[in-house]
Amino acid sequence: MTRLMNGGRSSMALNDLFQRGVGVKVLEGIAAGEHTERSLILDLALALAEDRRRDITRKTKNGLEAARKRGRVGGRRPVVDDDKRAAILARRESIRTIATGVKVSLGVVHKTLTDAKAKDT
Repeated sequence: MTRLMNGGRSSMALNDLFQRGVGVKVLEGIAAGEHTERSLILDLALALAEDRRRDITRKTKNGLEAARKRGRVGGRRPVVDDDKRAAILARRESIRTIATGVKVSLGVVHKTLTDAKAKDT
């Protein structure tokens, strides 16, 4: 048996699996059980799952857009404030030494230096 995740190409994937003689086990929902060929109930469950996925995607996009309009921006807050940025740019040592001294990751130091270089050019 194989486990099939919901997705836009699930119907084609199911056909391919069944043609190769692979069974599909649906873990929950109206089509729960083992299937070795296409059936109306399996197609219905697949259609409902794809519709739910589209609905979740739409609601997520609408929520993010509404948050942007209110001035909210997603993602993590920046680790580097003006003081840390100045300390990173002032040092003339290896990236590893700077990261240890300023107590940030290597990636943060690298990104700060790269961004500063890009602004200079």
